[in-house]
Amino acid sequence: MKDERFPVITVGGNPVELSGWPGLTGKIRAVFVRDPDGYPVELVQVTPPPVTTAPAGSKILGARMTVVVDSLETTCRLYQSLIGPDFRFWVSPSLMGDKAYENLTNTPGQFRLAMAMIPGSPMIMEFME
Repeated sequence: MKDERFPVITVGGNPVELSGWPGLTGKIRAVFVRDPDGYPVELVQVTPPPVTTAPAGSKILGARMTVVVDSLETTCRLYQSLIGPDFRFWVSPSLMGDKAYENLTNTPGQFRLAMAMIPGSPMIMEFME
């Protein structure tokens, strides 16, 4: 997956196998690249692929948007007040993070996640503290 137009952020430049990720099951491989505007983009391959509403043969089965925040609880309350009660979050109870994720993002540290399906959409909104 090496391409000069999309620099790989992941340590070593190759996909990293993750031991697990909230909302995903199976073998999970991921790599981070930078898009043309410099934003990090995570590409994930899950085997077997998850259930999806994508058309048969589609190479993209789903999408997540992740925003790094200061406080999960405050951010979740804000978005829920803006979108409504159908915007329900799963919030990780404890800190996450391991060497595989550090290699994937090329950033050391621990984090917590909150995730929610955007009502009426297959898109997942994810906040990372």
